[in-house]
Amino acid sequence: LVTYRSNEIQDNLFLTKKIKDWKEILSSTSIHLESLKIGEINEFISDSLSMSCDETKKLSEIIYRKTQGNIFFTKQFLMLLNEKKLLSVELDNCERYKWKWNAESIINEYPTENVIQIISKQLETLDKDYITVLTYAACLGNVFDLEILDQVIETNKTQLRFIMYHLGQKGIIEINGNRGAFVHDRIHQAVYNMIDPMEIKKYHFIIGKKLHYIFLNEERNINIFDIVFHWNLAKNLLTQEKEK
Repeated sequence: LVTYRSNEIQDNLFLTKKIKDWKEILSSTSIHLESLKIGEINEFISDSLSMSCDETKKLSEIIYRKTQGNIFFTKQFLMLLNEKKLLSVELDNCERYKWKWNAESIINEYPTENVIQIISKQLETLDKDYITVLTYAACLGNVFDLEILDQVIETNKTQLRFIMYHLGQKGIIEINGNRGAFVHDRIHQAVYNMIDPMEIKKYHFIIGKKLHYIFLNEERNINIFDIVFHWNLAKNLLTQEKEK
């Protein structure tokens, strides 16, 4: 069973060829998943909030306009509304807990932005230490090694794990063993786009230098092309002849 987003493999020639080979030698079935329709989004939200579809219809319409039926962004937006207390649990007239929201308040809070723009604004409100971790992680890629990230930032593992845990709670990062990953390529791109264009070269230079040190001094499997990639993006900062 293989799952992938078609837009993410267009530049990955190895994976594209591998999928083509599988289709030729194996009896396989491809299922293309489209974005959900408004009715399906309403069913999802109705089920998530344990309410009837009639009760959640207006909320679903607002969320659908922001997410265009993307289920990942729908979940992200629900989490964001809850975090901003625009969607919360309250006691009703019968003393039962029930989800409440104000459609007008949600529309006024996010009048024109789509979910990516909204998430980008939320990222900018994070603490400085969180922004630093996300910045280096984004420069390392959509998937990154936590030990390398720790060495690049020069922080202690406990603090890094603490930050990663909270970024996971916010639906930004997910951790699997010693690997970290942005939960969606669009969030990775949103973080990368937050970096000051005048500072991007500096971050890639620091990463390239650290990877080069690890490559020369530690018994770690560092891909030489990863070092070249980062230093190519920071070539104007390479002053030592051995670096060039």
